Amino acid sequence: VVKYFHYLRDNPAVVRLLAWSHIEGDSSCGRMDAELMRLGAERVRQAQQAGAVRADVNPAHVVCTFIHTCTHWFEAASHHAQWPGVGSDDQFLDDFLKIFLDGLKPPQQH
Repeated sequence: VVKYFHYLRDNPAVVRLLAWSHIEGDSSCGRMDAELMRLGAERVRQAQQAGAVRADVNPAHVVCTFIHTCTHWFEAASHHAQWPGVGSDDQFLDDFLKIFLDGLKPPQQH
């Protein structure tokens, strides 16, 4: 999550390209990164089987959640920069990790 967030932060042209491809309905990116998505979901599935991640969530949705949250943070930066109380990139990442990782803990670990 952190590496992807920092990659997007350091490569704003990639964020713009992703936004444009989504607006245009370009499905070629989805086909190109399907294997990467499958591998990410498999890692989550393995963590579920090991008891490190709650078992009642779809592994692909876990991967989608962090990808979409990180990407949208940078896509909408000029918009949410106008909102009172919204922090810096690092503050957002820190809070997102707390929410996301705590939410993935198995119920007995909350």
